Amino acid sequence: MNTTYLGRRHCQAITGAVETAGGTVPEALADILAQLDAVKDWAPAPVEDIASVIRSGAFTAANAAEQLDKILRAPTQDPRELTAKAEAALVNQFGKALHGAAGDAVIEAVRPAFEKAAKGIMDAREHITADTTPAQILELGDEAAKAWREVGVHKQSLDRVHALVQAMASDFDVLGQPEPLLWQRTGNMVYIAAVYARDENTPLEEVARWLMAPNAGNGGKWMRILSVTPLELNSLTRAREIIAAQTEERRKAAKAHRDAMSGVATTRA
Repeated sequence: MNTTYLGRRHCQAITGAVETAGGTVPEALADILAQLDAVKDWAPAPVEDIASVIRSGAFTAANAAEQLDKILRAPTQDPRELTAKAEAALVNQFGKALHGAAGDAVIEAVRPAFEKAAKGIMDAREHITADTTPAQILELGDEAAKAWREVGVHKQSLDRVHALVQAMASDFDVLGQPEPLLWQRTGNMVYIAAVYARDENTPLEEVARWLMAPNAGNGGKWMRILSVTPLELNSLTRAREIIAAQTEERRKAAKAHRDAMSGVATTRA
């Protein structure tokens, strides 16, 4: 995890996304954000210089040594540099927390909203598809019309959770980065797909392609993902387990392919 280019606003984006998705920010993250706010609001005490002390009349022969020692011991670090260092250290702590228990706590915080919306999408699929038109809905009857009216709200709830997952994965690298030679060109979305995968057998690249596709139609990408896997919300820990299992299988397959090709080349030689 590299937090060099991250700042307070990236932490705020995570906590804001948790609240927008209907969850409560885990205490560990709220505490770090409060510390970041305190650093931002800090107003350093003015540093005295010897000339101002003399002009004020506070400098006398009797206290000259004391005043000079005081000025000599005064901090010389630029307050802006100090606050920048404090922010960087706190952002790094925030990232480490997301990689640990706080990251899983974030998922649990938004799970009720996700599961309610996921059930709504899956129930709607019994009556409509992503491509069902308004004209068709009129012909299908009341249940289809009700599903069509409600599916947009469910889609928005799932989109908000997905925005949170994307922010954690993209900004704080909570899922790691795919090995380009093992995965097709889906970027880190293939790892994000593991958050929604049912198990180690879920085709992550297919889920990733739907996550990257235009978010159109009834239920958007979520209705289409149902053609690949039921809608799940895994903890970050569980998602990393699924990623590790599938990555290992791909490594084995790649090695077997290399060995086979090497054998063919040796035979031809």
